[in-house]
Amino acid sequence: MSQAAEFGSRNNPYQSSSTATLDSPRELPLEEQVAALQAFVGPRAEFYLRKWAPRLLDPSGETGMNWAAFFLTSFWFGYRKMYAAVAIYFGVVMLLAILLQVVFVGILKLDILPPGVNLIMNLMVSIVCGLCANSWYLAHAQRAINKARAQGLEDEHLHFVLERQGGTSLLAAFGLTFVVGVIFVAVFVVLGVFVAVMHGLPHPN
Repeated sequence: MSQAAEFGSRNNPYQSSSTATLDSPRELPLEEQVAALQAFVGPRAEFYLRKWAPRLLDPSGETGMNWAAFFLTSFWFGYRKMYAAVAIYFGVVMLLAILLQVVFVGILKLDILPPGVNLIMNLMVSIVCGLCANSWYLAHAQRAINKARAQGLEDEHLHFVLERQGGTSLLAAFGLTFVVGVIFVAVFVVLGVFVAVMHGLPHPN
């Protein structure tokens, strides 16, 4: 019996004779979905499959909290090769940082942001990412599966492609974090110039 089949028969907490609908060329039986997801995720597949169990059985099912995404948000996205999520995350964080500067320094004319504002903002973003990470990762995996199947790949060929596209990458995690960190520094330099200019403007009488 193959590893995927063994998982489906012994370790799969949501094995069922029913099927879950995916946006794909044809509807995959649940056991085949499990095998495809397992191939895409790699060694940590069992952990995520258990988290995804309620969602695969019911589109409204919960996928739980991902503490790695909560504490290491951008690094975790890069590690799981969710490159679009990395870009969106840093885009949102930068926009929020700029908005806070505009509101508190530009409009309210404060010298600095009130204590704790940045901490609260970062905490809120981390909570959202931690709560949604497993769901986003499932959607990311399903898109890759559907794209591969739309090309006519099935069974061993499908799993081979998914193993190469999925899995993890420490290089991507560190590389993306470094690159975006440099971008962050550049943005905050510009914000510093903005703050200096705003404080140099005369106050209205």
